[in-house]
Amino acid sequence: MLLPRWFLLLNGVGLLLMGGAMVVMRLRGGGAVLRSPPKLIGLFWSLLCCGVGVALVLMSSGWLNQPGAAVPFSSSKRRAEPVFPADR
Repeated sequence: MLLPRWFLLLNGVGLLLMGGAMVVMRLRGGGAVLRSPPKLIGLFWSLLCCGVGVALVLMSSGWLNQPGAAVPFSSSKRRAEPVFPADR
């Protein structure tokens, strides 16, 4: 089952905002982030959130395939002009 585009986009942007805010908060401590294991784990978690958010935004825009998609995505189909029926 493929997820709708709006769902991927909404969750991807949400993860990017959350991960970005967490990175800013973690790096405000200066060099103490690298010396404290809980803060270092938090920094890795925020970077993971940013990475997953980027992947979801790329999936929603068609640059990456969703896991479990039956047909692989073709880049030529993405850039093609829409075909409208001429009979109507």
